[in-house]
Amino acid sequence: MIPVAETGFDPQATSDLYSSHVERAIFDPLYVWDYLARPYRIVPNTAAAMPEISADGRVWTIRLKRGIRFADDPAFKAKPRELTAHDYVYAWKRLLDPRMRSPYLWYLNGKLAGAEPLLAKAKADGRLDYDAEIPGLKAIDRYTIRLELVEPDYVLQGYLTQVGMAAVAREVVEAYGDASGWVMANPVGTGPYRLKEWRRGQRIVLEANPGYREETFPEAPANADAAIRAVAAAMKGKRLPQIGRIEIAVIEESSPQLLAFNSGARSTTRTSPPTSSARCSIRAAASTPTMPTSASRSRAWSGRRSTTRTSTWRTPSSAATRRRRSRCAARSRWGSTCRT
Repeated sequence: MIPVAETGFDPQATSDLYSSHVERAIFDPLYVWDYLARPYRIVPNTAAAMPEISADGRVWTIRLKRGIRFADDPAFKAKPRELTAHDYVYAWKRLLDPRMRSPYLWYLNGKLAGAEPLLAKAKADGRLDYDAEIPGLKAIDRYTIRLELVEPDYVLQGYLTQVGMAAVAREVVEAYGDASGWVMANPVGTGPYRLKEWRRGQRIVLEANPGYREETFPEAPANADAAIRAVAAAMKGKRLPQIGRIEIAVIEESSPQLLAFNSGARSTTRTSPPTSSARCSIRAAASTPTMPTSASRSRAWSGRRSTTRTSTWRTPSSAATRRRRSRCAARSRWGSTCRT
């Protein structure tokens, strides 16, 4: 079941749709999908190149781009904080930490060579020793990650595009983490946006990250169709984001959703499967595009500049609506009908 709204913004601790949408604007996985290409393909994001994979498929070497910085935060004590290979290693250890109860444990569970003794000790102690080395998960230098797998697993390449595999800074977790090690309300990433305001279940405001790396809209691939070429031509050379502020409002009932749409408060609608009836509306008020965002985000947001951008996502119906549907289902089995 998809929750009514967000649960928080810790990429290793959350898995609901709407939290993940926000996290993707704040945090960076190593790789992203290129949605301009046909067919879609995986391309480097914070990685400098695609993984170097040994002939037997068990050893993966991933090199990072240099000079990428986390958004400024008091946890860094007023010093610039560069993204390093150690941040990915730390984030992936969080997936394995039994205290975290991560929904993405299965990405790496049982796959890293030499991990079992450390994980067995963590289960016994109730806490993972993050300073202990895992032979199959190492930062061999500041910008290089080395993975050694128990057996070949080429599906891992797809996992590396997921926000659950995004880097987090240890300083941030230690400064803001709760008893489970979760950092739901203080997300600090290397992505194009940072959290400006959050009222749980009501309102989320993101603002463009002023320290974000310089990126421009990607060029159209050679096999792009006319529509993609037109978008790429219109956006050629433009620094991203075109949207400087995103306001997200949670609207649970259908009548307020319709009123917001008809009044112009919400201008665009995006819905997930029609079994749900509540929606999470996003209003993005654009500001002057003086700060960049990643090519992946530009593809996800369609890459067009707008003074107002609104999306609406459907979430599950209210309890009353679910009860009515349940009663209708029961009546229909006996040949009766009813309106929901």
